[in-house]
Amino acid sequence: MSERTPWWLNLIALAAGVVPCVVLGLPWWTAAIAALVTGLTADQVWRMAYHRRD
Repeated sequence: MSERTPWWLNLIALAAGVVPCVVLGLPWWTAAIAALVTGLTADQVWRMAYHRRD
């Protein structure tokens, strides 16, 4: 298990941030902020899971 966040988790985080904003018709910058927040959260969760295995 690598410490780097896998691409598939980043893709899920991106979709989780952007799709609701697009469906609700929110501005692009709202979707960008949501994608950033979900991406950072996914990175933190992955790091916590990685260090828990050590």
